[in-house]
Amino acid sequence: MSEALNLRMKNPELYETLIEDVYRFMKKIDWLENFKGDEKHDANVRQAVSEEIEFQKKDLDELKSLMKNNKDGFVRIIYYKYVEGYSLNEVVDELNSNYGTVANNHAEFSSYLNTPKEERERPKVLSGVEFRRMSENLKQSMEPTYEACCSHCGNTTMISSELVKKIVSTEVNKERSWKRFNQGNSRRK
Repeated sequence: MSEALNLRMKNPELYETLIEDVYRFMKKIDWLENFKGDEKHDANVRQAVSEEIEFQKKDLDELKSLMKNNKDGFVRIIYYKYVEGYSLNEVVDELNSNYGTVANNHAEFSSYLNTPKEERERPKVLSGVEFRRMSENLKQSMEPTYEACCSHCGNTTMISSELVKKIVSTEVNKERSWKRFNQGNSRRK
């Protein structure tokens, strides 16, 4: 087991939306393929539909990849269970996890899905501070981190892509300043 996944259900609305989006893509692709196969439509229209099918398939593949490789372990559970159609035993094997944990979390989510939308607990409205903090956490989870090695002691550390951008920007500005300084000195001679 490479890393322990957090398999707790955090945001059932998001999970439900992900599943709905996957099914929406699949339904649209099926409809477009049926439309394309109908000979009564003009060849140019069928060609345009073929291109749209490719775009839709690409978007569907990206969404599936996002779900399959997500850091949120529960997103992976719903991916394997609802998108790939795995049994809970197969999901447990795929995630290298404990059956009881997966089954309990899945049961909680199933209960949520079986509750009519109008009876579900309304999500709380976030304050501006909470929203910014949540937005920042989401941004950090989506941005890659980089491993840096100290040239003096050899220790490695992980740094965010935002910090990498700042470091690169600072170094570029230093280099530009140095070039301007040298150009100014060469003109004075």
